[in-house]
Amino acid sequence: MYCLHLTNDTHRIPELHTWLLRWQQELGITADRLFQIKLALEEVIVNSMKYAYPEQKDMPIEVTMECRDDELIFVIDDRGVAFDPTEVANPDITQPAELRNAGGLGIFLTRQLAKSLSYTRLANHNRLTITFDK
Repeated sequence: MYCLHLTNDTHRIPELHTWLLRWQQELGITADRLFQIKLALEEVIVNSMKYAYPEQKDMPIEVTMECRDDELIFVIDDRGVAFDPTEVANPDITQPAELRNAGGLGIFLTRQLAKSLSYTRLANHNRLTITFDK
């Protein structure tokens, strides 16, 4: 298992990219697949950074990665405000952008790129598990 400790500061997102690049070859991830994984993870982690801890700084966000067979399993854990992204409805992408409600596209994108998403709230922690095929 691999672990990355962040705080709720969006300026720390490059650390996520560096961390993923470090394991790319060892885990046998293609550059295209790594781009998709980075994009999906960035979407949910930035959401956590922006909304989990309203008006609080330097609050923890932990990302763990585990490789099982041909899957990569990521868990994003924060101790912020309860929020289950799996309950967010998909946006109606058939409508023009100016007619759609703001938000929801990042979660929609993550659903498209990931094999599965699941959420649990345990001991005041949000835990979002995202599984990707390698």
